[in-house]
Amino acid sequence: MAGTFWLSHCPIKGESGLFKAICIQDTDKVKLLLASGKYSINGDNSLRELPIIVIESVFPGYSTGDEQDIKRCAILKLLVQHGADINVQLQNGRTAAICASARGYLRCLQFMVSENSADLSVVTHSTDTALTLAVKNGHANCVKFLLEHISASTLHHRNWDGQNALMIAASLRSKESFLCLQFLTDVALNLEVEDRNGHTAFMLALINKSSKALTLLLKKGAVFKTMGHRGDTPLYHTIKNSNCNAAIKLLRMGLDPALSRRDRYCLHISVAADSVALVHALVMNGFPPLDLEVSSLLMPYLHINTPTRLSPLAVSIVRKRPRLARYLIAKRFFTRYDLLRLGWNQEIRKHLLKTIDKATGESPLARTCLQILDFLSSSPPSLRTQSIVAVSSALSADLALDFPENLRNKTRCVCSPTFREKVELLELPRLLKIALLHQLHSCGTRRAYWEDIPLEEEGCFPKCYCGYCQDYINPPFADSDFV
Repeated sequence: MAGTFWLSHCPIKGESGLFKAICIQDTDKVKLLLASGKYSINGDNSLRELPIIVIESVFPGYSTGDEQDIKRCAILKLLVQHGADINVQLQNGRTAAICASARGYLRCLQFMVSENSADLSVVTHSTDTALTLAVKNGHANCVKFLLEHISASTLHHRNWDGQNALMIAASLRSKESFLCLQFLTDVALNLEVEDRNGHTAFMLALINKSSKALTLLLKKGAVFKTMGHRGDTPLYHTIKNSNCNAAIKLLRMGLDPALSRRDRYCLHISVAADSVALVHALVMNGFPPLDLEVSSLLMPYLHINTPTRLSPLAVSIVRKRPRLARYLIAKRFFTRYDLLRLGWNQEIRKHLLKTIDKATGESPLARTCLQILDFLSSSPPSLRTQSIVAVSSALSADLALDFPENLRNKTRCVCSPTFREKVELLELPRLLKIALLHQLHSCGTRRAYWEDIPLEEEGCFPKCYCGYCQDYINPPFADSDFV
């Protein structure tokens, strides 16, 4: 224990007896030893580190039960009565109140604050306060008490990461940390404060997959249309963490899927992962069709030298996702590459043929994808489709531009206006704007029947009234949506 270390440096003879009595929480013995006059709590040396007995040793173990707390508080009162200095700091900057907050010893904390005016504004060498340490360790009872007694400056204190107590609580996932977050959101804290990476409390909760914290922060008015200093957005982190439910909910709430150039691979990744609902949400909310360089991480075991860029439709075929390929065709979600090269790309055909068992001929997914390639090569698109693709490619050209992935420059990542905003600004009939955003009636085609979507250019796509598609009109949000 830390107390043992400092005790070995204590010049007072026989101090170990008192230390042992404190460790076993023998209140009577502690009282007897202190009354004997053989012990000087603060000592007479200039180091002033002897009160470590008050700070550490009076809190042996980490149990927070009532019986343990009563004993600790009784010993603490005895030490204070004999001159122990409550506000003395250790070499790491901690005080007795900070230690009590970090360990959840509420009675001791209440005694020090209410009866001895413990200084709660002390900052440790690791830039923590009593409040932030109570939050980190999930001691909600201590957090609630501290919020009633700390000053405004201490409440808004931020550590070396630029995070205040609210942001720390939002980044944790335990039940206790959520209680701390509830207490913190009840006080006047700015939800839009950013840490040194440009992340708000909402972003930190999203990065750390704290679903309950996300729901609570949204109810409290947190802004979800935000961006970090490196251009990372809520959509970027949900895709990175494979948190499809959170991504879909944010898109339904109005998050623009093309806020940042870092988001440009979201659709490719979703298609490769066969995340059907997420692909549907991205397409329906104005994510533009892009031809992008595809890394080996996205397309493992794929050795295609040309082209250097692939479209979402090409990814669905290479990864043998015929269901998604049919959906993208039904939506006319094409890029220039889809119209000019995809149906005739021999390397993609060879890749699919290699996956077919030569002995049995079994590989229905690969065979279906080959049939889709045959359709694309034999069925030229209509003039209307070609025109929409040309306009869409021109509007999304800046989003497809290459830029260093390690660029720490938010201004270089921002797309302003976004693809969706550019479409809205065009002086075009409403139906053409809807077509550019791929929000035609085919959006109502149920996922369960995407395998049956006809590939004909002028095919009819019946409007669907299933619960899934209706959710995009009147989405029922629940706490479980972020799970």
